Amino acid sequence: GKGAEPYVVSLVVVHHKSGMHRRQRESEALQLVELLDTRLKDEADLNLIVLGDFNAGPFDRSIEVYKDAGFVNAYEHRWQREGDTRDLFRTHESDRVIDYVMLHPNADAEVVRNSFQVVGTLHPGDKYDWRKDEPPSGYAADHYPLVIDLVTTERNPRKSR
Repeated sequence: GKGAEPYVVSLVVVHHKSGMHRRQRESEALQLVELLDTRLKDEADLNLIVLGDFNAGPFDRSIEVYKDAGFVNAYEHRWQREGDTRDLFRTHESDRVIDYVMLHPNADAEVVRNSFQVVGTLHPGDKYDWRKDEPPSGYAADHYPLVIDLVTTERNPRKSR
């Protein structure tokens, strides 16, 4: 309504080290969580989301660093929860999950239940090698778009119960 405070979301976009550098990714995650913790001490209500290419599998230590700090993997809000859902939520051309949306509890409280998805995008097909080949026309990236819906606390039925 009129005079309402603007809704602010703070996004921290990451691109953790690729390749066989698990310890470096863990170190990057630990340093970032420490920086964010300092900011959260000053801004306790911050709607904070860390997202991007983490270059890590769901059970890698670098992902656990975020979970240990209280962040929630948006995957926990996936629209399909029954059965083997791995094919629906791979985030990279290599058939791996390496991209994440990690939600601080402030932002997680405003997530629309079951709204997380990996969005379909142009898929060049089996003959395309994302490591070597020139990307075809209309092909955005070897990473797929991740989506989650947020509704401000005042309007989110999940929060108003």
